[in-house]
Amino acid sequence: MQVAERYADGLAIEQDLSAASDRAWEAIDANRAEANYAARATVESFAYAAAEDAAHAASQENGSAALKAHCALLRDIFGNPLRVATIDPSWQTREIVTFAQTVYEQRAFAKIPMLGDALKQGGCTNPDILAHCHQPAVHVPGCWVVDLVLG
Repeated sequence: MQVAERYADGLAIEQDLSAASDRAWEAIDANRAEANYAARATVESFAYAAAEDAAHAASQENGSAALKAHCALLRDIFGNPLRVATIDPSWQTREIVTFAQTVYEQRAFAKIPMLGDALKQGGCTNPDILAHCHQPAVHVPGCWVVDLVLG
C-alpha cells in the first residue's frame, strides 16, 4: 500500500509498483487461509451495510437495473447474512473439492450448477447452498458456495 501511495504521488516507478504487487500476491499464496479471512472480514464489515441499503433500494418498485445487478453480485459473494450456511465436512469429498478448485482456478463459474448437483449427490441438503448453485444469476470469483467448499 505504501508503494501504491508513493506511485500515486509520483515518487515510485511502475516497476516498484509491479514488484510490490508480486510480493503481496506471494504473501497471499503463502498464507491463503489467513489472507482470505482477513480480506473477507474487512470487506464484510463495510459491504454488509451497503448490501442492506442496496437490497432495500432495489426492492423498491423503481429500483434501477444497475442497483439490482449490484445486489446480485453482493449476494453471490456474501450470501444471505441473516442465514449463514455451513458445510458438513462429509460433503467435501476429494472430487467435490477438486471440482470447486477447478471452477475457481479456471474461472469456470458457469459450472456452479454442476457443483450444486455434485453437492446434492454427496448428501448436501442445505436449501440455501443448493438454491444458490442453481440460481440463474452470474457467479463470480468469491462466490460464497465455492469459498465454503474450499474452506
